[in-house]
Amino acid sequence: MPRRNAFKPLERKKPPFEETPRTYERAHWVKPEIIVEVKFNEWTADGRLRQPIYLGTRDDKSAREVGRESQSMQKKTGRKKVAATKPASDSASKSKAGKRVNAARSLLERDTEPKPSRGHALPPGELVRRLEEIEESSGSGRLEIGSNTGIELTNLGKIFFPRKKLTKGDLMRYYVTVAPFVLPVMANRPLVLKRFPNGVKGEAFFQQNASATTPEVVRTAMIEAKGGSTNRRIVGGDLPTLLYTVQLGAISVDPWHSRLQSLDHADYTILDLDPGPGATFQRVMEVARLVREVMDGLGLHGHSRPRVRAAFISICRYPQTLPTKPLRSPRR
Repeated sequence: MPRRNAFKPLERKKPPFEETPRTYERAHWVKPEIIVEVKFNEWTADGRLRQPIYLGTRDDKSAREVGRESQSMQKKTGRKKVAATKPASDSASKSKAGKRVNAARSLLERDTEPKPSRGHALPPGELVRRLEEIEESSGSGRLEIGSNTGIELTNLGKIFFPRKKLTKGDLMRYYVTVAPFVLPVMANRPLVLKRFPNGVKGEAFFQQNASATTPEVVRTAMIEAKGGSTNRRIVGGDLPTLLYTVQLGAISVDPWHSRLQSLDHADYTILDLDPGPGATFQRVMEVARLVREVMDGLGLHGHSRPRVRAAFISICRYPQTLPTKPLRSPRR
């Protein structure tokens, strides 16, 4: 990204747009003078880039030379990416939770079952008690989840939710309590983490790939994308993996809409209904009810629920024979 000192002279209090765009984090507005190159997935129905990725600053271009591309040039030419892999011994590779999956998308190896148990998991109440002990002592330590399974934890006393003084340890104990309900939903789904290492008021960033230091106890899978790049992803389904995401500071953990066994076939989708100019919250509620009626009429039974920032989402389950690709086309 351009250096921060390049933005400083361009700072302004108000957005340089006729219509203020909706942001999910606090925005820092600047004069639109720096030209950058990005690749992206597609244009949304309201004319915005979906999944833009910064590639570099273009000092060789003027703003008048830049026009709207109908599709990403980088996506069309397909820059090659080589995934970094660390060497592993035969015994380590056999015990590793990773499975190679083709996200173009077919399963290359059908080893998609959860890893063999390394001992019975302790009851949630006992895990909550041990987490409290770790937080009250040094805030860091090893949590033994089962007889032969554990993860290293740090900074459990760090405040994650300032308004209610809730800590990283509180968040971890919450996930231990709800794990029996969320783990089946996340099972065998690659995860996208939104990490808040300094709490909800700090800067956040997304993580999709597992790092080279990911513990062996965490479930992962090798996924090959359409462009040929191969990345190791964190995969949901067990308690050590879930608690590891919290250890990383992930407050929001979003599972893929498909599972490892059928990456090309989503088994549910989310319709995100947000209020905005000309669309009041009352109107959003009406649309949510209409969406529910249409889904019921099609035999696609889902449910609508409110969420933060005065929005509704409708969750709709699909038969596994429905391919993912058509679901990506924007519809008004």
